[in-house]
Amino acid sequence: MHQEKPTSPHLQIYKPQLTSLLSISHRFCGVVLLLGTIFLCIAITIGIMYPQLWDSFYQNIPNWITTLVAIAFSAALIYHWLNGIRHLLWDKLIGLELTSVYRSGYVVIGMFIILMIVLWGVFL
Repeated sequence: MHQEKPTSPHLQIYKPQLTSLLSISHRFCGVVLLLGTIFLCIAITIGIMYPQLWDSFYQNIPNWITTLVAIAFSAALIYHWLNGIRHLLWDKLIGLELTSVYRSGYVVIGMFIILMIVLWGVFL
């Protein structure tokens, strides 16, 4: 006689929580930083080895695309850095109470918004 195993609830059933959204965002930003750093290293290498190729490539990219890439990379860097500090505090067993976890999450979001406004308010 075959007995049915219980199935886990799907992600669509769970209500997104601040802690899970911040965790997913942290991992996503880590991937963006990895890919962006690899791209940057390749771009620098091409620029050094083939400056004419780089000049012609760069001149044909619309300005809004380079600005968008710079904003996305800086956003990933700032968020990952701020949330990384939060994780380092947790490694030292600081702020692990549920209220502190939520409070520090809101601090990360607030500081992220402030730093992005300051950074891109200067450059745009």
